Amino acid sequence: MPAFGQQDSLHIYGELNKDISRASKLVVLPGGNIIWAGEWNSKGILMKVSNQGKEIMRIFPTSGQGSAVRFRDMVLDDDGSVIVAGECSKCASKDSLYRVIVFRVDTGLNVIISKKLVSGNDSINPTLINPSLVKMKNSVVLIATAGRDQFYEDTYIAAFNRQLDTLWTTTINSCDDCLYEFPVRACATSMGFATFVYHSFTDTATIYHFDTLGKVIWKLRTNTLGGVTGGGINYHQGKIYIGIGLRGLPQDPTYYVATVLTFGESDGRQLAAVALNDPFADRSINSIEFAKNGFLIAGYRKQTFSFDGSLVSSLVLRLDLNGVQAKFIDALTITNPDVTTSVVLTHVVPLNDDGSLFAAVGVVGRVNRSFLFLNSNNVATTIINSSKTESNKIQAFPNPVVSGQPIKFSRVDPDNFDKVELKVFDINGRIVQQNNNFLVSESLPTDNLTSGIYILQIKAKEAITTQKLIVQ
Repeated sequence: MPAFGQQDSLHIYGELNKDISRASKLVVLPGGNIIWAGEWNSKGILMKVSNQGKEIMRIFPTSGQGSAVRFRDMVLDDDGSVIVAGECSKCASKDSLYRVIVFRVDTGLNVIISKKLVSGNDSINPTLINPSLVKMKNSVVLIATAGRDQFYEDTYIAAFNRQLDTLWTTTINSCDDCLYEFPVRACATSMGFATFVYHSFTDTATIYHFDTLGKVIWKLRTNTLGGVTGGGINYHQGKIYIGIGLRGLPQDPTYYVATVLTFGESDGRQLAAVALNDPFADRSINSIEFAKNGFLIAGYRKQTFSFDGSLVSSLVLRLDLNGVQAKFIDALTITNPDVTTSVVLTHVVPLNDDGSLFAAVGVVGRVNRSFLFLNSNNVATTIINSSKTESNKIQAFPNPVVSGQPIKFSRVDPDNFDKVELKVFDINGRIVQQNNNFLVSESLPTDNLTSGIYILQIKAKEAITTQKLIVQ
């Protein structure tokens, strides 16, 4: 099976200390060229690049002089055009309220075929922000947040035809006690489309499955413990998948934990949950897409903290969800330029059948400039383990352990190895103990470990296990 390649090319667009650009979404065109959408100095931008990252064309669709546009989502239509939606301020002559603007553009980026400015359904909630798009068979569905005066309490849904004429609209409110409803992306299913909505103040979310006319097939209100972050949603073979960051999971109750949730399409029954173990960082999944062979390709974001501040880094993951249990395949880091500059990945798409080749867009921090990342070489870089993979072959005990008391090891699954690579990290990521030829039958001393939380990393053959170690 081909493995992820190491970094091939990272293309950063814009001039340093001059341009501020933020990429949100990309699509791959027939033939291999790529279009990404986002914001460039308060203008909505579409940029077409080759599959080597070279710019071919860029345009800045606008709603008129003085307007400000930020593109949030984009879909490729069957007729060879792209539909892009963004937040638009100062787009109406009578006021400066945020609305959603939708453009249909040919993939050569030569002609704006049509455009539409969309407001809320009534004068009470005229403002629309945070748009997402779903490509249906004969229409495109827009999902956004509706409200007024910073009170965004409703989810707005509308369907348009090829000419962007309105077919139908509806508004829902799934949380009477919430100040804010934040729909996060959406996906088409065999029965209609699905989305999920965060709710502020109640630490809950609602998952919706609609038919093609916007009627609710089922909805599921879930408690998200200590909150949610990030988010992606997709559909594959009768199942709806959500990638998210959840705070308060048993794997790491202090931080957001990147998690993939699986639901049945017909009834909303939760079928599986896979939490990814990468401790001492806030982490989330920002996008999920499926390769042709069914592998899940996830855009993964983590934020680590130190006395010098925080740093965001981004990875691309492959998961095999075809079996009874999810199987973690591999991961690749998009390298940060330096120790103070964050790389925030927003969307990743597979470029071949198994997703070992991919394209990703996001933002390089400090100066906030868009990037396009492409990989091509055949060297694996495995760095994160799924809690439901076969990696937990060795367990440390006792845990918690009193400082000075030795730690012993037991094998959950018997194997024929005796020596492993062992590392102990402190909470700041520094290695405090290391033994590249550690005998599993021996004990690990803890005399040099003060009270606190550590990470124990064990590499046995190709499997890497990371466990939280508490020293008292």
